[in-house]
Amino acid sequence: MNNIKKDNKLTDLVAIALQYRSENRSPPKIVASGKGSVAQTILDIAKREGIAIEKNEELASILALLEVGDVIPIETFAVVAEIISYIYKKANRSILERGHSLDPL
Repeated sequence: MNNIKKDNKLTDLVAIALQYRSENRSPPKIVASGKGSVAQTILDIAKREGIAIEKNEELASILALLEVGDVIPIETFAVVAEIISYIYKKANRSILERGHSLDPL
């Protein structure tokens, strides 16, 4: 019974990887997207590489409709900007705790 619940969670899993380079001043683009075991692989790689992970099922369901290489739609800019801002602030706190500084955007 536990394996069935675990398999259902994996089947429902969606992961989208975004790339954002502030120096380009272009919107974030999708660099990886997948469901099920592919989504789990994306998450595993992100964890291993120390890439920030944000859980937002509504945003993921919208972005999952797009293709790898597509820029995010304008309707998602505000939500993605909040996530990026949070990640930069969190990274800056971590760096400051180690006695370094993070260049501003």
